[in-house]
Amino acid sequence: MKAYITIFLILLVSNAHGLIISEFCPDTALPDDADEYVVLEGHESLDSVMVSDGEGSFRFPEGAKIDGKLVISMNGEAYRSTHNSFPDYEYYNSSSYVSDVIPSGRFKLANSKDEIILYKAGKEIERVSWPRDVKPRKEQVHYFKDGTWDPVPYFTGQSRFNTTTFTDVSGTAFLSPDCSYEIFRKAIESAHESVFVNVYEFTSTDMAEDLVRAHNRGVNVSVLVEGVPVGGMSSNERYACSQMNTSGIPIYQMGVKSVKKGEKKTRELYRYDHAKYIIIDNSQVFITSENFKSNGFPAHNESGNRGWGLLVRSPELAAYFFQVYAHDSEITDIHPFEAGKGESEVCDEEVYQEKIQPYSFKNATIIPVLAPDTSDGIKSLIDGATQSIDIEQAYIKNETGGGLNRFLKAALDRSRKGVKVRVLLDSYYYNVQDNADNDEMVKWINRYAKANSLPVEARCIDLEKSKLLKIHNKGVIVDGSFTLISSINWNTNSPDFNRETGIIILDNKTAQYFSEAFSRDWEDPVKKISNGPDFVKIMVAVFIIGMLLVIYGIRRYKRR
Repeated sequence: MKAYITIFLILLVSNAHGLIISEFCPDTALPDDADEYVVLEGHESLDSVMVSDGEGSFRFPEGAKIDGKLVISMNGEAYRSTHNSFPDYEYYNSSSYVSDVIPSGRFKLANSKDEIILYKAGKEIERVSWPRDVKPRKEQVHYFKDGTWDPVPYFTGQSRFNTTTFTDVSGTAFLSPDCSYEIFRKAIESAHESVFVNVYEFTSTDMAEDLVRAHNRGVNVSVLVEGVPVGGMSSNERYACSQMNTSGIPIYQMGVKSVKKGEKKTRELYRYDHAKYIIIDNSQVFITSENFKSNGFPAHNESGNRGWGLLVRSPELAAYFFQVYAHDSEITDIHPFEAGKGESEVCDEEVYQEKIQPYSFKNATIIPVLAPDTSDGIKSLIDGATQSIDIEQAYIKNETGGGLNRFLKAALDRSRKGVKVRVLLDSYYYNVQDNADNDEMVKWINRYAKANSLPVEARCIDLEKSKLLKIHNKGVIVDGSFTLISSINWNTNSPDFNRETGIIILDNKTAQYFSEAFSRDWEDPVKKISNGPDFVKIMVAVFIIGMLLVIYGIRRYKRR
């Protein structure tokens, strides 16, 4: 067990040696980019160090040293207005609180094309340029991690949580639709002090009523939702949120609010708030792949989505997630929910009988995964596989620009080392109706595996046989030990630009619990997607064409 943890953490830890450029931001929100900055990192004297952009440069005062990170900004006051703290140095004398570097010429970073060159004793030791090394974007902070520039995009004002490990935790693993609502209801009923909810969409009236009851017995309940989900806030969500809001529960929305003409529109820090978690009494974290809808949390024995979830009991983990919640509740694009008319959600009437009961675990190790902060942890998880990788996803989309999805690529790379990979995708109509979605992805994976003799197989689930509405899961099981439960979809936007949350749990029995659910979805209730021609359809077509030719021949014969 310890060996697994060590291998995984080694993949996440950066070991930088010597003085380096570790971060910079040239294209900021302020006029003339007055708060642009460069960060150096190291532990040494700065007497012989110079930083240049090819046109101007600066040196440090005699006797200056670096012991960790050093921030050098154009304008100290401007930097403070953006980051709520002063830099260590500034290019130009603007603040009596900030020491000045010694400039030569005009050091000013251009937005679309420029470079930063680091010299020591007259010798170049590092150079970073854009757009060669990083992609220029407005307000993007470029940073160096694990030998790579910008492993995921990061923008000014976003949180910067690091990978953290929590040990000796207990809790409950659960499945949607099998037992998800049961665990949710019991978790909310157990609350005595506080319940903080962050979820992409909230439409379930049953779940809303549970929160109202908690509020009525004196629990501090607060709800944060995405204000502008794809397609806009639905009538069902307006109804559920109004149900809670009029009962006294504050509802907040993340997303840029429409503004009046002439007013400045604030920039969204995250493209979507797609997270799905709850913090209870500062001691429990409820996290899931499912939105708070009846299809993710069916309350009356109905069918629903396949999703995975955890209720984790750990004050330390709860404190970590509360920091995330506090950050996201205070950013510039948060505004109170404005009540409006809506309609109560209609539940699915199909009964779901073959349920898997929840599983209680203890002495587990937990590693939170946040997007965009630490979403590269998913690739690190897959990169550490030595035996098997089971992937169950709503869908897999290739990278913007046409490259293979990074997580899928990592799994295929591990299969070249003999790691067995299984990929199970959804087959709900909107995931198979186009010419480049799940069924085409499955065909491609299987063809690729066959052509390269890889131990890889992909399938689409047969929803009719499984009695599930759809796969909405975003789960991975590695080596029968690690399990990823998260809201992170396998596309470009989700890990790079959304606020997403997840947990990697290291516990063999919990992995076995989710593996049994995966096997149920994988084995009997599935349909394979053919790698080649559909010979049944070809034979039918040949028969029809043959019959048409016969009819045509008979008619010509009668005309003679």
